Order: sequence, then structure tokens, then C-alpha cells
Amino acid sequence: MIDVNEANFSEKVLESDNLVMVEFWSSWCPPCKIMEPTLKKLKEEHPGITIGKINTDRNRSLTKKYEILGVPTFLFFKEGNMLHREVSAKSKNQLKKIIEELR
Repeated sequence: MIDVNEANFSEKVLESDNLVMVEFWSSWCPPCKIMEPTLKKLKEEHPGITIGKINTDRNRSLTKKYEILGVPTFLFFKEGNMLHREVSAKSKNQLKKIIEELR
């Protein structure tokens, strides 16, 4: 997983040739902490996608731009376009299904 922030968002997410899933998260969010092992397993099983994490407390302009009202929120991008949004913690299978549909 990569750490995405306001300085590298364009390069790591919008300019990527891969499908990119970014999780907007916060350190005070228990469901966000629960998602960590799930995201690691997804990355291992799907090496062709990019998985990034954006800390909402440190990246307020991205949080505002993408209208993040709850965490965790997952946004899926491909070729600079946001394709899908999921709000709240998800199972590995739920995220895997979305990934497979968007590829």
C-alpha cells in the first residue's frame, strides 16, 4: 500500500495506468484500523492494482474535494476518472468483487 497525500495524489492516483483504490481514513476511526489486514490481503491477491491510503486529518483539501463525509471511504480510479465509491468498512470479498467489476 502507498501513502497518498495532496502532494502526490495526481501522480499516484490520477496518472496511474492501474486501477487505483484509495481508502480515506483517520487515526481515530476503529473500522479504519480493522480494514488494514484486509487491504494487505487484497494487495497480495491483486498485484496489478494500486491501493493507497489518504489520511483525512492531514489531507483536508482532498477530503473536501471528494466530499468524504464518513470514514473509511473507498474511491476507485482508472485513467484519472473516479469510477466507484464505497462508504464504511467492507469485507475482502465485497472489495474484491468491486475490483473485478472495474478492471
